[in-house]
Amino acid sequence: MGRKRLVVSLESETLNHIESVAKELEMTRNALVEDSLRYFFDHLDIYLAEKRLADPGDAVIAGEKVWKRLGL
Repeated sequence: MGRKRLVVSLESETLNHIESVAKELEMTRNALVEDSLRYFFDHLDIYLAEKRLADPGDAVIAGEKVWKRLGL
């Protein structure tokens, strides 16, 4: 997976927090932000899955049907 550059503007307080935590953890700011975003998206996936399960209009498909459709 290639790397791409992303330029963002942050509040000074947020950037100061990133810098202090990165220093304490002996990480680069980039590594801290990337790890933080990965963590956020992992937990967001769980939240979205739970939200979808609670939605009565969103059909739940039995595992057996999924495996059969996939030919497994």
